[in-house]
Amino acid sequence: SRHGGSGLLVEVECPGMYQCHPERSEGDHTSTAPFATLRVTQPPQSLTAAQQGRNTGRLVTARAVPPHWRWYMDALVALALSIGVLIAGWTYLALGVAALPVWAGIVAWGSFFAAGGKTQGLAKTIAANLSGVLWAFLALYLWNNLGGGVPLLSALVGVAAFIMVVQAKIPALSFIPGAFLGAATAVSVVVGANGTWTSTIIALVAGALFGYVSEMLAGALSSRKVAA
Repeated sequence: SRHGGSGLLVEVECPGMYQCHPERSEGDHTSTAPFATLRVTQPPQSLTAAQQGRNTGRLVTARAVPPHWRWYMDALVALALSIGVLIAGWTYLALGVAALPVWAGIVAWGSFFAAGGKTQGLAKTIAANLSGVLWAFLALYLWNNLGGGVPLLSALVGVAAFIMVVQAKIPALSFIPGAFLGAATAVSVVVGANGTWTSTIIALVAGALFGYVSEMLAGALSSRKVAA
């Protein structure tokens, strides 16, 4: 409800197209002017309450909303809105006080949806992403301690890739793309941007969690009835 110049404006849902049967009409209630003037003591919770109280209390203007004016937010629009708002918050947080690699969180965010979303997708994303970080760390550690060189690095990357695929036999690590994304992201942060392994792990986990929250928020938005 809301207050207007002549009284309290109350929205009521009529049983049919503008069929509020008001005490005094402010338009044609069978066509395009869905407004009725009723006298009630309290904002009506239903049409029946409005009709019962129409001769008492203060003047109330009720707007009749036909059923086809009510709709549910499209699921894709809800998801876009949810992600847009939350990813802006993540960017602000990561570039500010958290000092984390923004792109690492976004990679994990995308991984979450690619893994199927929901709780299972969250678990698979975190496990796969972090396993990729582990294999990237071990490959670079061995490369640095075994003399370096392109041939050795190439061989170690090949071994790491083999392991990231084979480990999919374990259900928790079955999301193969997540492992590759985690490894590539870790290398881009540590080698490409002089970041740390710790910040990479935190950002990946945070991104997956943000993905989960964005999915839950989108579900809540798309299930709420909206009055046009």
